[in-house]
This record gives sequence, C-alpha cells and structure tokens, in this order.
Amino acid sequence: MALKLSKRNTRKIKIVATEPGDLSEEINHNFIAEFKIISPEDWKVLMDDDDLVKDVVKDALVNVEGVTDEEGKPIYFDDELANALVSEPWILKPLFNAQLAIQGGTTQSELYKKERSKN
Repeated sequence: MALKLSKRNTRKIKIVATEPGDLSEEINHNFIAEFKIISPEDWKVLMDDDDLVKDVVKDALVNVEGVTDEEGKPIYFDDELANALVSEPWILKPLFNAQLAIQGGTTQSELYKKERSKN
C-alpha cells in the first residue's frame, strides 16, 4: 500500500478505565475518546510547562463516544462532561496514556499490549 500523507488532525482511541471499588473490587469501563493531534512543537511546550495533566488532556479532547448516565442514556460531549472525565484520576490516567500514544504515533494494539505486559 502506498503511503498517503493526510492532514488528519484528530484520532480516536479506545479507553479502558478501571474504576476502583472496595477491597479488591474493580470495574472496567470502555469508551472511545477523540483527541486533536498537537504539533510536535506545541506538544514540547505543553510537556515543558507546569500545566496540570488534566488541563493538557481537556484541551486536546474533542469528543467521546460510549459514555452514559446512570439510566444508560448517552451523554453527549461538552465542557461539563470533559471536566467530569478529567476530574476522576482513574479516568484521567488512561486518557493521558492514550494522548501520549497518539502524540507518539503508537497504535491502539501497541498501547494495550504494553499495558497488558505490565500486569
């Protein structure tokens, strides 16, 4: 297959967020996050600044799919949902890992292969 350079400025990635419960209980939640791809120059500035991780993630997050309320109704992406997602450390960590993967050119399967090998 020939290489085609595109001007694609976002990328979707599957997020697996593990919600901790009592004792050894944990619940895995899956959803899709779409991030804007940040230029290498801007990414370096963001990583060198003292910005909070949650601010870096929130600024790059452009959409999510598969998030529902307690009744199972879809919640559509807006600032309120973005704030709620980055406010939970167990959601923020996999979001940031996904953003790092996107910025580094890592594929979905490579990301989760690395995660599984850590465990």
